[in-house]
Amino acid sequence: MTKEQFEALHEEFAQFLATQSIDQPQWEEMKREQPSLVEEELDLFSDLIWEKTLKKTAYLENTAASQVFLFGIGTETMQLRVLRCRRADVDLSSSEGWEWALQHLQEEVIELMISKKAFGADREQEIFHLIQQGCTLSDGQRYRQLDSFFKTTKK
Repeated sequence: MTKEQFEALHEEFAQFLATQSIDQPQWEEMKREQPSLVEEELDLFSDLIWEKTLKKTAYLENTAASQVFLFGIGTETMQLRVLRCRRADVDLSSSEGWEWALQHLQEEVIELMISKKAFGADREQEIFHLIQQGCTLSDGQRYRQLDSFFKTTKK
């Protein structure tokens, strides 16, 4: 985690230290006298935050100018919605490009795909791997927009 991320989680970090029986004066002393132990504590806290975040993750997306990968993350399966645009003048990473694509979903310049995958033994590890590959956490709005198109075209 970056320094800014740790600062944003100041209260959570204070609670974490309390669970480790480390009060403020002890923490200050550790920072001065045991920097390697401080690094271990920071790494442990970072791991706990990642684990908590990954457990709560419901949507991911990976967006480029010409394609968007949208993931709906369940407890046992992951759904993938992919939208590709063959027009070079449409940038799907912009809100205007996304809106244009949504209005032209049934045209040949738009390619749509859908996929589903069951998680293996470690759901959180698979989500983390997607993040390492460039996915970002999402509120799911774009996933739901595209998913509603798939649902209406199946009828």
